[in-house]
Amino acid sequence: MAVRRGHVIVIPHAAQGHLAPLMKLSLQIAAHGVKVTLVNTEFIHEKVMASLPAKALEEDQRPPISLVSIPDGLEADDDRRDYVKMTEMAEKMGIKRAAVLLSGPASMALALHVPKLVEAGILDSDGTLKTDEPITLSEDIPPWSRSELSWSCSDDPVMQKLLFAYVSTAAKTFKFAEQILCNSFHELDPSAMKLIPKALPIGPFSTTNHFETFAGNLWPEDSTCLTWLDKQTPGSVIYVALGSTTMLSPNQVGELALGLELTALPFLWVVRSNMTDDSTAEFPKGFMERVADRAKLVQWAPQEKVLAHPSVSCFLSHCGWNSTMEGLTIGVPFLCWPYFADQFHNRTYICDVWKIGLGLEKDENGIITRNELSSKINTLLSSDEIKANSFQLKGVARKSVAEGGSSFKNFKGFIDQI
Repeated sequence: MAVRRGHVIVIPHAAQGHLAPLMKLSLQIAAHGVKVTLVNTEFIHEKVMASLPAKALEEDQRPPISLVSIPDGLEADDDRRDYVKMTEMAEKMGIKRAAVLLSGPASMALALHVPKLVEAGILDSDGTLKTDEPITLSEDIPPWSRSELSWSCSDDPVMQKLLFAYVSTAAKTFKFAEQILCNSFHELDPSAMKLIPKALPIGPFSTTNHFETFAGNLWPEDSTCLTWLDKQTPGSVIYVALGSTTMLSPNQVGELALGLELTALPFLWVVRSNMTDDSTAEFPKGFMERVADRAKLVQWAPQEKVLAHPSVSCFLSHCGWNSTMEGLTIGVPFLCWPYFADQFHNRTYICDVWKIGLGLEKDENGIITRNELSSKINTLLSSDEIKANSFQLKGVARKSVAEGGSSFKNFKGFIDQI
């Protein structure tokens, strides 16, 4: 009797930070002979296809997965964020369910403990911390201060309430899953892993070289930056990429620009068209002319290729989990500029636990100044300790996905169940 071939349906949340790692995971699963279909709404599917380079659509370059689109099928007033309903439906149909954790394990552990924290009176029903003491889950996990809670990074109480509801819903969704696949590896945070039932760390996620053009982007990558990097001195370039959602004031963009100029070092800066809330904002007068011989600005970059380039010295990052995993796997020191959600607690891990980066401090006006930026970059690049820690953690990450490693074994076990 022929063995029935498994079929995996992958349904990502409609955001860059979810789509890209799930594309990587889909390709990894397909590489083991499993049929994989990646499903997006029509709107997101069109953006993904439009972002692909022309050669990616050639017959011999097509990935071993199906990229399909569907209408969401909901009425205009239906809730499109109800992931609990989706997992409940799969359960009723007898379909095996695996959730994919795309934040750090500690952030998920905190989300799963929210009901107990509310019951204990530590949090109120809107997620407000009712004590000045930080939240501690384990002596081996950094505590969360009020400002580090993933839902409290907004000064708007209405937004905080919405974010807290989102985190709570995500935690409920994960309870319906039979397994929780984590883009992490056991050695990175074993204490947090113990607090997540059904957790299966299989990261860092990666793509095979043959299908690296299928990055799952919502914007086209500007590969000219790689040619530019080829012309730079090894270990000299500051890579600046603050993610897909970070918004900066025009004043802050100006300080960032002038801080990069102050370093006198070459830099590659990902500048999204919607990075500031003022569409008329411009760089400081004369900035582009003064840095023209040592700067490259792009709207989106092939990040893993950039980080792996020998010319790159450090990564000025928003500390999103995908970027965090990419940077530490490649061994690039971090300069941390968190903006949203779990990024603040990720910074704590980067700076205080793993000690592979430095944080940036805001002034009394809430601005990261040009002098702060320039000073921290100089300190980072002169730190042999941070470079050594980055190299050591890179080795642990790569060992985990090599044959016999912890993530390698976990992923093989997952594939065997399909």
